[in-house]
Amino acid sequence: MIEEHGIIITQAATNLGPCFFSTYLTLSNVSELLDQIFIIGSVFTEEMKKKIPFHESKNYPSLYNLSSKGPLQISGARGIDFVAPGAAITDFPKWFSNKNRISGGTSSATPNAAGTIACLLSALKANGIPYSPSMIKFALANTAFLPKNANKLEFGNGIIQIFDAFEFIKKFVNYFSQKPIVPRFLDEPNQRGIIFVKNEKNLSKDYLINIDLEVDKNWILKCAESGKNFIQHSKTFKNNSFNVKIDTNLLEEGSINYAEIYGIDYSNLSFGPLFYVPITVICPAAANFFIDKIITIKPGSPIHFFIKTPPSKLEYCSIGITPFGYKPKMSCFPYSPLTCECRQNMGTRWIKKNFIFNFFENKIVENMRLKENCEKYFEICFYHYESVSLSFKMEINFLQAFYK
Repeated sequence: MIEEHGIIITQAATNLGPCFFSTYLTLSNVSELLDQIFIIGSVFTEEMKKKIPFHESKNYPSLYNLSSKGPLQISGARGIDFVAPGAAITDFPKWFSNKNRISGGTSSATPNAAGTIACLLSALKANGIPYSPSMIKFALANTAFLPKNANKLEFGNGIIQIFDAFEFIKKFVNYFSQKPIVPRFLDEPNQRGIIFVKNEKNLSKDYLINIDLEVDKNWILKCAESGKNFIQHSKTFKNNSFNVKIDTNLLEEGSINYAEIYGIDYSNLSFGPLFYVPITVICPAAANFFIDKIITIKPGSPIHFFIKTPPSKLEYCSIGITPFGYKPKMSCFPYSPLTCECRQNMGTRWIKKNFIFNFFENKIVENMRLKENCEKYFEICFYHYESVSLSFKMEINFLQAFYK
């Protein structure tokens, strides 16, 4: 229906971040629609800082802390397509003491993106250029601005650039595919990407991916630089398929790693990738990896760790931090000096718990109850709203019980 009637759907990624796997889609038949809808995250830009000063960061554009991140647990897809400026100054009713307030998130970013795309459609119509939703999404993806070192699980393809997209469509209007080229996993047809979790028994894994190829293309496969140390793949196709191998031996414990394999027409390199395969690799660490671990969090840059779930007899995870260096001033609610969000993977869903560390004590310890049916790893994420970096020593232990 989307392609038939030319419908473009922009959907907010939601504000369930800053942990990964937090993008939530309400649409049914997600796997079928995923390649046609536009999932939008929220960013702050340098221009926004001049009028909206509450978000502190040294690097712009920066992701809104609570903007949800990929990948999608259900399909392995990246989860975020684009990001857009996502903040607004809204008026209060007259009986409020404050005249207005600053609000931000994907609910502001998504209509911003929708309006931007509408401008692009208007320009295409004015110039008599035919288009389809898949063409629009493809052109925006291949012309978006992705900041240096940005993680695509957070930024997707980047910030929409409609002028570049318009010129791109004009140049390649007769070259676009009639329908999106979608990678298929023969064993799991609803999968759109790879999510691999390292464990003691499985340090690597092989995958076979099938593509419904167009015969008039000179296909080559290329891996993003971020995947060079853990992804091996075929350079060309064989019977419309290619092989991918994930090898975790060189990856850091406790880390999440993301990369993409691109399908490119060698005879038309300037057109960019015609499809991509998202690959997420998680390397959970044992608790002793975090003993006396020194952590520094920069403004606007959350830090993530993935941790192995202990044997079932250990019911609690104890997270202790010892602050040192800069001691922030008392922050106003709801922005605390340091927040830790813990999320447990329950298979098709995640549950989370937040802890507030006020940084005014020598050592702070918080405890989280581990769910019985939790998967073999969980995530913790630290973030803050201060304008300077915060440093602390972290220690993680597992307990059979704890007493207040």
